Amino acid sequence: VLTLSKRMLRWYRKMEYFKKDFDEFKNLPVGWDQEGGLPMGELTIRKAQDLYKILELLGVEISNDLGPVPLSTGGVDINFKRNGFSVLISIDPEGLAAYCLHEKSEKPNHKQ
Repeated sequence: VLTLSKRMLRWYRKMEYFKKDFDEFKNLPVGWDQEGGLPMGELTIRKAQDLYKILELLGVEISNDLGPVPLSTGGVDINFKRNGFSVLISIDPEGLAAYCLHEKSEKPNHKQ
């Protein structure tokens, strides 16, 4: 008998939810964004799914509204929030990742 922790069960449900997104992304036609956008490749999808696994192992909750976002290059953006930080991780078609970390502050720091 296989028993899953509540956390693992949530993760599997989330992956099923995002699997639909990835299936749609890899089937996008060339030019889907009106500017020559490319469909997402298998390598990008695999790397994004691996990233979701790592985030889950680290205890990062991923909400459905912060799911994967296709890029016109054939890459994907993944966004999440944790401990007052917003994180954007971009995975390009070659499977390479870049990130941007933004700390949420109480007072906006604008310089003029």
